[in-house]
Amino acid sequence: MKRVLDFLTLVIFAVSLFAAFCISTSRGEEYAGVFYVAVDGDDSNTGAVDAPFATLERARDAIREIRAENQDALYCVRIGEGDFSRHAPFALTKEDSRAHYIGVPDKTIITAGRDLAGWSFATPEQKENFPNSDAEIWTTELPDVDGIPFFFEQLFVNETRAVRSRYPNDGFLRPESIGEEIPENAKSARQEIIAKSGDLDPLKLTDIPASELRFAQFVVHHHWDTTRRILLGYDSERRALKAQGSPMRKHNPWRDTSMYYLENVRTAFDEPGEWFYAGDEGRVYYRPKEGETIDSTRFVAPVSGVNRLLVVSGSDDEKARDIRFENIRFVYADAPDANRLCANPSWTRRLPAICPNPVRRSLNRCRRLSLPHRLLRLKTPRELFSSVAKSLMSASTVFGSRTASIAPRFEQILSIWAAEALESAAESWTRGIKSRIASLPGAGVSSRRPLAFG
Repeated sequence: MKRVLDFLTLVIFAVSLFAAFCISTSRGEEYAGVFYVAVDGDDSNTGAVDAPFATLERARDAIREIRAENQDALYCVRIGEGDFSRHAPFALTKEDSRAHYIGVPDKTIITAGRDLAGWSFATPEQKENFPNSDAEIWTTELPDVDGIPFFFEQLFVNETRAVRSRYPNDGFLRPESIGEEIPENAKSARQEIIAKSGDLDPLKLTDIPASELRFAQFVVHHHWDTTRRILLGYDSERRALKAQGSPMRKHNPWRDTSMYYLENVRTAFDEPGEWFYAGDEGRVYYRPKEGETIDSTRFVAPVSGVNRLLVVSGSDDEKARDIRFENIRFVYADAPDANRLCANPSWTRRLPAICPNPVRRSLNRCRRLSLPHRLLRLKTPRELFSSVAKSLMSASTVFGSRTASIAPRFEQILSIWAAEALESAAESWTRGIKSRIASLPGAGVSSRRPLAFG
């Protein structure tokens, strides 16, 4: 019996080794060719196991070069251990069909993250303007990227996304009022949140220099939308947080019932696990959690502008097909969009490589839809959300009766929201029509107010 078990073990090992080296597919289909990629490879190599390429693009192009001989042939790219850094997405098209990219389990990583090294303990002088300055704080210098300090909005500590200094630490604030001014013929608006008395006092924003405050942001949650704004200034007399961006949507503007919080403010850097981007100093700071040590902690920040690691493109007529990725980890790709930086006029001067033209762009991620299109799809609030409630009822067969019990309440709440949105949209639409009528010859009034929804 023992000999039989030993024999079966040997067979299983042999089969696993056979598959691991990419000799054939799981279906038994032979590969027409196998190329290898390694972190210490060279694109001038042949791509053989003992002379691997350095990049996925070189392996892809090698397959393209020989595919002309047999369009239906299946190829394999074997990717070795290590981190393969990306500064742009790995792009595949129809001509890259029928190719398998196979890595080493848990050890092949495709990443747009950049390691931050050189951490040290912050000096008393560096900590003196932080809250809880007696606590341990780590810091490192921001590396240069094309002659400018590396900018990032996310930091991963030991593969976990850390919290950028946040106020309040938990929950949200609600504004006392909202303000917006849209200059004539402008595509962007000046906006502000008037804070309630005492809400922002712990931050001592008036003591923070403008050169540092411009790296701060506030985030507004208004119904189903989330808007992020770079803080352009603070008016202490009016308790006004100032920003600039696309005009608020008429169907869902910021309100005094909206929720907001601030990020990357020095005086909010007070909890273990938080980090602070000190752009004016050219440094980043981190408060370690219990058990973390400076020598064994890894810091990774996504590279700006790389929002995707892989792009497979095709069309209805020319589809990309039979492309497989196995045993590969894709990490650290949610970097900020360069357009967001350009919305702050100070960034256009500080980051000319990213913002070559001083164009003020929107920070809002909401889609712009025309009002007639939305009205065609949304007949009445109750009709729309009744269908959602019915879907919840159907889902109860899978998720249980608890889902069915919340469906009526869900319908009631969202119907109220939709009714409010449609009422505002209808008013906006009416004003737009009146403006267009007034601008007709002989009306004596001209208006450039667009008819677009919001």
